[in-house]
Amino acid sequence: MTPGSVDTATVNLDYALAHIDYHSEKFAELKRKYGPGVKITDPGNIGYYMLTSELEGVTVAEMLGEFGIKTLDDYLDGALAAHGLPENRETE
Repeated sequence: MTPGSVDTATVNLDYALAHIDYHSEKFAELKRKYGPGVKITDPGNIGYYMLTSELEGVTVAEMLGEFGIKTLDDYLDGALAAHGLPENRETE
C-alpha cells in the first residue's frame, strides 16, 4: 500500500455462531441444501462454528430457523438454565 492509497474490502456481517452439540446432522443438511450459499467455518477445538449466508434474500437466521439450529448464545443460555435446576445439582 502506497501513502495516500485506500484499501477496500467487502465484509459479510450476516453470520451467526452455533454450538456443535446436537447439530452435526443439521449442519450437513444445511450444507446439502444451500451448498456454496452457506459458509460453515470451524475455528478448531472450541466447540462452535461460524455460519455465514452468502445468498441474497436468505439470511443466516432464516437458515438456522429452518434447520432448528440454536445460536451459541441460545445454547449457552439453555445450559446455564439447566445447570440451575434442582435435579441437576449435586447433593452431599
